[in-house]
Amino acid sequence: MEINAVRGARYEVRGIQPFRAPRTAHRTPWWLLAVLLAGAPLQAQSEAARANPWFVSVSHYGRWVALAAAGGMLTEAAVRHGNADREYANLVDLCRNSPPRCNKATDGSYLDGETEALYQHSVALDHDSRAWLLGGELTILTAGTMFVLDLVYHDDGPKNIPFSPFSIYAKRGQVGLTVRF
Repeated sequence: MEINAVRGARYEVRGIQPFRAPRTAHRTPWWLLAVLLAGAPLQAQSEAARANPWFVSVSHYGRWVALAAAGGMLTEAAVRHGNADREYANLVDLCRNSPPRCNKATDGSYLDGETEALYQHSVALDHDSRAWLLGGELTILTAGTMFVLDLVYHDDGPKNIPFSPFSIYAKRGQVGLTVRF
């Protein structure tokens, strides 16, 4: 393989032409590049681009409302479940005290109307409890999502509250206070 010097290139391997930049590439005015780079701030740097979406401001305070609502719903679910258990315990006591009142038909319902009503009321309270529990779980998921949104779009605010012009620093062997004017 023979290497020969070529004008404008460092070297040329016989049969292969060296890469040369187009003549117009080096003629771009440097001032145009400077104006483009130092011009108006980019969209990502402007305040409008940094503004948070509407749901972030709602989630900042709404997370606490959702958490309180979840607590209320879960409490109501526990109360309804306790009531359903009490009603079912009353049904079991009724069946222990007077077994003929707890005879069932072929379709599984109680023959005695009062016993059947007690059982249906217990089942209805259990269904209500399940609905309140599901609502509470969904509200907890909503509150958790709002907490995550607040973490993602967190605004640090001033570094030193309430004395924002003051800055306290600690370096190796130094502790200091600076005041900005």
